[in-house]
Amino acid sequence: NRFIKFGALLSGIQKLGIEYDYFCTGHYAKVVRGSESLASAYGSQASQSQTGNSKPAQIAVAQDATKDQAYFLYRIPSDVLEKVRFPLSTFSKKDIFAMAKERGLLAANREESQDFIPEAYLDYLFADKPSVPGDIIDLDGHVLGRHRGIEHYTIGQRRGLGVSAKMPLYVCAIDKEKNLVVLAPDSELFVSSLIADDLVWPAGYDPDCTFEAQVKIRLAAKPVAAVLSPYTPKDGEAFAGKAYLVEFKEKQRAVAPGQSVVFYRDGITAGGGIISKAIR
Repeated sequence: NRFIKFGALLSGIQKLGIEYDYFCTGHYAKVVRGSESLASAYGSQASQSQTGNSKPAQIAVAQDATKDQAYFLYRIPSDVLEKVRFPLSTFSKKDIFAMAKERGLLAANREESQDFIPEAYLDYLFADKPSVPGDIIDLDGHVLGRHRGIEHYTIGQRRGLGVSAKMPLYVCAIDKEKNLVVLAPDSELFVSSLIADDLVWPAGYDPDCTFEAQVKIRLAAKPVAAVLSPYTPKDGEAFAGKAYLVEFKEKQRAVAPGQSVVFYRDGITAGGGIISKAIR
């Protein structure tokens, strides 16, 4: 979305000399503008940088929470959102299918599409770098089996591990430096916090303070309460730009480094980044 649909496509249109009032897509999300400046929403402790005085266009969740796609769109810059509109924001998917049937559209009879990567495509996607097999271990370091390449596994995975045990085991961690896949019981998948980096903010305004928000750690997850604060790296830690510590009010399951974590305040996207580390 960020680099193709809302990036290269719009840039190409402009280079062709095509003028437009608004760019509309079928995403289930809203574009809104706050009634107060960005900085005022965080109180006196927030950064007083000039961008904090702005009231930029921001992404808000759709009316149909089951189809909301705001999570996918958090990296779209505010200046691009100024000319973006989402006509489906106030409708449910059921409403859209009903309207399509009333108008005799062929799409009304199609099954709902789902985005996923079939197993057959994995080798093609990773063909630029051969898979490197390694050990599958438990939390105590005991070798349980062999994996066929860490890119084939994800945090929380249970099926297709190729190991036998007295209890159900899940992928608890992936150590890319040592090429290890770590398995553990379900109870070990819950974490109290995470560190996020490669952060983006509406209008580029980083509040640079501690604040509360609702956060999502994956598309299918419900937003949960958390406290966010700027994180100072420890010796040996390296992050993509400034990092934030996200402390959950209740522990969360299967937090996966590499996935996006998105911050919401009153249903409006307040920022987001990439999960760098999960902390138990």
